[in-house]
Parts: sequence; structure tokens; C-alpha cells
Amino acid sequence: MVYTINLQPHEVPARANIAALRSIGVRCIIAFSAAGSLQEEVKPRDFVVPDQVIDRTKGIRPFTFFEGGFVCHVPFADPFDGKVGKLVRQCGHSLEGDGVTLHDKGTVICMG
Repeated sequence: MVYTINLQPHEVPARANIAALRSIGVRCIIAFSAAGSLQEEVKPRDFVVPDQVIDRTKGIRPFTFFEGGFVCHVPFADPFDGKVGKLVRQCGHSLEGDGVTLHDKGTVICMG
């Protein structure tokens, strides 16, 4: 029997997915997303390896694993792993050509 669950992107239980991956030993996630850019030099088909994030989605969905009286301060200054970013940039530059460009840094802005 096959069950189909239809979820909108904002309904995907991201915390459960992250916890499940961690429980099987995953320590690094490399993800892609499709989004636009307000910068003229970033064109369709370009790739950007982000190095910063601005998150303006608080209050829309749970944003922490620390609840129920548990307090933990997690730094947000460097949200992306530098070693992983370096590896992605090295591999990504091999994809350049035929109208595809890789940008070595950028800021992801999440708006609600």
C-alpha cells in the first residue's frame, strides 16, 4: 500500500527531518534551493554558495530544537560551515561554462 502525503514547502517538518538525519549519523547537509536574486549580476542558472543568512521568519514556524524550559544560546554569526563551503566552491567551479556561473558568496534572505 502506498500513502501519499501532500505538503506545501512550509509544512514540511524540518526539525523532524534534521533530527532523523542526525540520528543516523549525518553531520553535514548540503541543500539546494530555487530562489531569485535582487542583484543584477546574479542571473537565472547561476549558483550562489551562501556565507550569511538573514532570517525574518520568526513566529511563522518553530525555529529551535530548544524548548520546554531548556535554554541554549547558539551563535548565528557564521551560519554556514566554512570547510563545507570551500569544498562546494571547489566542486562548483567545475560546473561553470555554457552560461552557468558560480558566485563564491552571498546572503540568503528568508522573508515570511
